[in-house]
Amino acid sequence: MPPFGHNRCLCFPTDLFILDPYSKQPALAHLPRKTSVHPVCDLSVKLIFSLLSSNCYALNNLLTLSLGYSVLPTALDDYTAMIAIGANPSRSHDGVKVLNLDRAKFPETRYLSLTSPTFMSDAPHDWISYVECALQGVRRQFSGDIDETKLNGLVLVVQGTVPPAAGLSSSSALVVAAALAFCWSVGKGDIRKVTLAALCVECERLVGTAGGGMDQTVSCLAEPRKALLIDFEPGLKAMAVPLPPGIVIVVADSEVASEKAVSATTQFNRRVVECQLATWMLAKSAGFENWSSFETLHQLEQSFGALGELLHHLPAGQVPVCKLQRSLSVGDFFPPFPDRYSEVAERVLANTMSFNLRDRAIHVLNEKDRVQRFAALCLSAGTTTSCAQSLGALMNQSHSSCRDLYECSCPELDELIAICQTAPGCLGARLTGAGWGGMCVALCDEGAVEDFMTNVKEKFYKQRGKGDDGEKSPLMFVTRAGGGAGVVWEGKLGE
Repeated sequence: MPPFGHNRCLCFPTDLFILDPYSKQPALAHLPRKTSVHPVCDLSVKLIFSLLSSNCYALNNLLTLSLGYSVLPTALDDYTAMIAIGANPSRSHDGVKVLNLDRAKFPETRYLSLTSPTFMSDAPHDWISYVECALQGVRRQFSGDIDETKLNGLVLVVQGTVPPAAGLSSSSALVVAAALAFCWSVGKGDIRKVTLAALCVECERLVGTAGGGMDQTVSCLAEPRKALLIDFEPGLKAMAVPLPPGIVIVVADSEVASEKAVSATTQFNRRVVECQLATWMLAKSAGFENWSSFETLHQLEQSFGALGELLHHLPAGQVPVCKLQRSLSVGDFFPPFPDRYSEVAERVLANTMSFNLRDRAIHVLNEKDRVQRFAALCLSAGTTTSCAQSLGALMNQSHSSCRDLYECSCPELDELIAICQTAPGCLGARLTGAGWGGMCVALCDEGAVEDFMTNVKEKFYKQRGKGDDGEKSPLMFVTRAGGGAGVVWEGKLGE
């Protein structure tokens, strides 16, 4: 049994369907065998129908932070990114041919070159960037150990139900699905889940975002009905944490797009740089001669102990870059940033006049404590009403900190979350994903979830002209914690 458990596809005389391994329902549009060109996908009849579908589930982060500390996300049970992959023996194209089944939004057939790959960090960001970074990451991971001719002539068909730019990690879902598909195509389908997660973290950094690895890890390792407590230092570790029964997750859209890669320099990556500068300043204040060697607040805390007593050394509010350079310079410049995001940091510094270090550090350290308390409550208190209420309170505290200290929210998201937090049946709510728009996630009493959703629709969506009819229906749904990436396959690639 491969590490990414699989189910056989359901085959008919003229059609082949890829099945979702959880719902057992067709996950991709059927691909007729008897027509020369598929009307939607433009697939040649010569394409061998030995296909693979990588299911990678979207996630919401119940509580999360950065800088080496624990995170606590879940995968969602209803939303997936799926890829079917097949070999074209005619080799009618060089490289990899990629088609998106949502032809209304993505009508173009895309091609990924094996000889002249795009420099991902400078490329325009759209959905194909996440497929290409997976391709290049797999090639780097197995360089010299795979037959790359197996990649030439591949055809990928992509379909996803993860809402884009919504804070549900649609980009990471696509990266994991694509990387898993490419691994299978070159005979590396036995890759361990932990290895795939680490690979996908590096893949997505090629797109130019300095992410920490939470999204990709939970996409690979999530278990149904459980959150995943993930630690990154000193090495990747994950523990499933059961969520109390009687609780459901409601995800609601603020209707403000959250495009992490597009705004990375001004928002997402800027926070990474601010936290690195805070780490250096605290390490220098603590008297470490090797202060510039600390890459995360977690590393510093491991060497020094609790950092609360040092926080007063961080200047309050926005501090000009020139002032920080005088405090932290090595020669005339900042010390080298960690290799994994050094280029990202350079772009941030070139476009930023000031940074806020104290508020970012306070948020990170407090969020670390909230994550640990949330996990401990789930593991010990279990089914009590007070446990559920305590979990909700931690969610509310987390959002307040994201809004006021980390400043990664937006007015529309704050309004939606405030309505959720006071709606009947809600235990707690916070933003999800990178922030600056996207969605919020609420923990709700299962018995009161209908009243909760009615209240939110009335107070938030109705005011924006949204009802329950067709295209004007708000994106809001009830879900549970789901499983991670999986494979559905038919035959053997290349037969």
